[in-house]
Amino acid sequence: MSKSKKKILKKLLCLCFSVCLLSTTFSFAAKNNYKWAAPFEPINIKMKYEESWDTSFKQAFYRAMSTWNTVKHPTNGRLLCYMQTSSSSANTISLGKLFSEVMVGYTALYPQFDGNVPPETKINHFEITINTAEHNFTDGAKPGYYDIQSVIQHELGHAIGIAHC
Repeated sequence: MSKSKKKILKKLLCLCFSVCLLSTTFSFAAKNNYKWAAPFEPINIKMKYEESWDTSFKQAFYRAMSTWNTVKHPTNGRLLCYMQTSSSSANTISLGKLFSEVMVGYTALYPQFDGNVPPETKINHFEITINTAEHNFTDGAKPGYYDIQSVIQHELGHAIGIAHC
């Protein structure tokens, strides 16, 4: 696939994410009363690098994170989130095996309940796992492979509270 076709594909994926943000059902966290304790503070992420993370996969992670760092909230115009890497963060992205072989990636949100009724929960941290045990990944488009940047970008959306449209 040519570079121009790859760029068009990535732009279409970004457009799809934007449409999800603007839909009335955009927030998994809001529908379940989950929210980040400090919603516009930086979200630190620790990448659990493994032998299989080559340089292009690491670069794809940074590109996916950078894309989210440009998305503005549809009503107040503020940045939706700001992600940055940190070696001491509880928020992690790792490669491994998931409980379902059909899943390509999974984001687990870990809320910290504050004791209010109805319960208002603060998201404490998240863990993203990319299912490299069952699926093949590459950086970019390639038949028979998943684009690692698209998958990480998708899972980061869940980490900040966005559901499937």
